[in-house]
Amino acid sequence: MILKRIKLDIQMVGETNCYIIQDENTKETMVIDPGAEPEKICEMLDTLNAKVKYILLTHCHGDHISAVKTIKEKYGGRVLIHIADEPGLKDPKVNLSDYIGLRIY
Repeated sequence: MILKRIKLDIQMVGETNCYIIQDENTKETMVIDPGAEPEKICEMLDTLNAKVKYILLTHCHGDHISAVKTIKEKYGGRVLIHIADEPGLKDPKVNLSDYIGLRIY
């Protein structure tokens, strides 16, 4: 198993972490909390020759979901989030994306 941590810079929040877990043999990959800087995350996924199977979100705040759309469009994968947080994915008042100055990609 390969585990990578990517530090993401988010303007009003500071740094946050995104994690990538990959099966070394199959290259099946899970991305956890892709919160910003999609180009940085995509660069690592390309380096790993990732086959994204899952995008796991620990909760719906903007600093954990901002790059989901880009990663899903480029690599596919199933988005996983707790059912109680799902409505917040598209509601800036709940995910605080406007408040922290993030565009939900």
